[in-house]
Amino acid sequence: MEKKETIKIEILITYEMEDLQKLFTPVEFVERIVLFDGEELYRDRSKWHIYKNLDDPLKNITDGLFHKSNGSNNHTAKRNNKIGFFKMFWRKLFCK
Repeated sequence: MEKKETIKIEILITYEMEDLQKLFTPVEFVERIVLFDGEELYRDRSKWHIYKNLDDPLKNITDGLFHKSNGSNNHTAKRNNKIGFFKMFWRKLFCK
């Protein structure tokens, strides 16, 4: 039996707020880290108003996987038209 190689990709997103004691504290900064087999591949930190207007592959992945539907706070998986995006992301990471 042929052994298959496993690759682990992690996307960590941290939201930083000014005062955690207040109930409705706005998000100030967003930090994103991409780990590839445990090794840091990418890291960035931006202000919230800049992050929410970004249009980059990493934000598209996270928005596509977890999005708010109908204005609710429930996150649901959105799979339509995302497979092609993952293929493009995979090619950018691993093809030369």
